Amino acid sequence: MRNIRGNRKWVVTVCVTLAIGRALPPSHAQRLDAVPTGPDAEWCDDGGQASCHECAVSEHFVVAHQIPEDALNEHLKTMEAAYDDVVRFLNAHGINVPRVEERMRATFMPYREKRHEARWVCGSTRASAASRMPPTAGYQRDKRYSWFALRRPPDDTGESGTLAATVDRLTIRHEIAHQVLDRLVPTLNDRIPSWLAEGLACAFEPDADGRMSGSLAWNKWRAADAIERLNAGDADAFLRALLTDAGTAFDNPAADEADTYAVAWALVYCAQRKRPAAFAGLLQQLAAEHGVGNIGDRWVDRFADVFGKPDGDAVSELVSCLTDASDARAQPSTDRAPVLPPAP
Repeated sequence: MRNIRGNRKWVVTVCVTLAIGRALPPSHAQRLDAVPTGPDAEWCDDGGQASCHECAVSEHFVVAHQIPEDALNEHLKTMEAAYDDVVRFLNAHGINVPRVEERMRATFMPYREKRHEARWVCGSTRASAASRMPPTAGYQRDKRYSWFALRRPPDDTGESGTLAATVDRLTIRHEIAHQVLDRLVPTLNDRIPSWLAEGLACAFEPDADGRMSGSLAWNKWRAADAIERLNAGDADAFLRALLTDAGTAFDNPAADEADTYAVAWALVYCAQRKRPAAFAGLLQQLAAEHGVGNIGDRWVDRFADVFGKPDGDAVSELVSCLTDASDARAQPSTDRAPVLPPAP
């Protein structure tokens, strides 16, 4: 492995860069001999940006780090596998992930808290700013690039521990799904409620159905009860009650984190399982010209009928967004990947 030296010394931090849109060869996690060039080298060599000492390159990632090579290889394997999972899932739905030169930065850092769970950190493009952010789920996008951060919990000795690969991979899938959605529809998160953005990111995870079926013991976001209620009764009535109870939970600082994600997952789960054709259309239209367009008035009306307007602004914003895009009736460009028809 060849390295690039930065200007500052920091605690163990791994900054990762993701390139969207290329196929994954079997040896992707072992190709660590390339030297970053252009913006990647500039980023790695800038102590204020990368806050790291060394950089390595794999097939889809540029990694700035201060960890042993064997640990680095394991983390890269997990990241590449999570990326491959999301791309494979999207391809199966007829959505080709576009190749873009701009890359996503991520930071992997230790933290000391008495809990064993994955926690994502939302921050700015500078790792120094991120280090002051409280632990929370999410990612941040600016005009230059996007990045996300995963903090490792301590092990039983109080030292920085290593997350189980399955937990790491599942969590990374969710954040990568956010980024893929952002690549496909750059303004999506500015145009829909947070619960739908989170629900879509969950749905784009290949194991979303497993999560919704109760395999959520690895973290505190449990939606099993909600799904049991949904499957036991009328889906429309359940959705109306769920939205009425939750309101604009993502915008409410006092709302319980578990509840807001359960709402997001349950809402998208309902659309996926109870209205598969409509949900397939919602996935496929992300590759269309106007992102959230070309799905027809019928789907817009369905949203309005099912959700009503119990929480006011959130549903109104969603319906307005879909209506505007649907009215545009834009056709996909000829250079875009073909969009498959909705599932019957």
